[in-house]
Amino acid sequence: MLMRTSSLCAQSRNRFLAHLSRDDAALLDSGLERVAVPPGGLLTRSGAPLDLLYFPETAIVSIGYRLGGDRQVEAAVVGNEGVVGWSAITGAGFACHDAVVQMTGGTAWRIARADLDRACAASATLLAALIRFADVVTVQMTQAILSLVHDTVEKRLCRWLLMRHDRVATDQLLVRHAEISANLGTRRASVTDGLHVLEGERLVRCYRGRILIRDRMGLEREAADSYGVSEAHYRRQIAPFGRSETRAAEAGLAPAGQRLRA
Repeated sequence: MLMRTSSLCAQSRNRFLAHLSRDDAALLDSGLERVAVPPGGLLTRSGAPLDLLYFPETAIVSIGYRLGGDRQVEAAVVGNEGVVGWSAITGAGFACHDAVVQMTGGTAWRIARADLDRACAASATLLAALIRFADVVTVQMTQAILSLVHDTVEKRLCRWLLMRHDRVATDQLLVRHAEISANLGTRRASVTDGLHVLEGERLVRCYRGRILIRDRMGLEREAADSYGVSEAHYRRQIAPFGRSETRAAEAGLAPAGQRLRA
């Protein structure tokens, strides 16, 4: 696991930045700029030049592909654990997906592609850390595909809720049914029906424009194997992450990543 530092990166609420080594953080510090990103903001557009990368703090970003109109089926989600625009480390000059800011927007650290390239050229360990994150996203995308093919709407909905819950500071998600249905690539009525089922099981409470997570463990049971693999992979490869990790720490258990390594 990477060491914490005493730099701009260490002060960041982005876990990836906060767990860089002192030397790697120093390479990035001068190029980082904190910015506000609005809901619906497009951080990368498929086919557009990949000139900027973002390390979200309070923002949640949906990574997906546009099917026409406003529909974007989600392949992955990135929040305070990672970086948006990671394909730049492969040398790609153009984005291969849309990255859309969700819910209420938030803050992120932004860095120019040229600055990141120079930092990676100077540090093999920084490049390796970014490659590890890209690997985590690949695992997450694989989970999304398997869930789309095999899982019910309710199970996919549980996975969607858990992934957002991991990336916000409260138990409330400020989101509309239409946004969820677009991400899942399903009808809005199916999302509404699925939320009614989860509400009947006392796992969530739905209000206009917001969803309250009432029973996190119950949602994890319902999500089953559709959720948790990429999260555990992140914990093994990069840093502590997720509400499950927090719950384990509060209960005095070994972090999930450590349990998996045992």
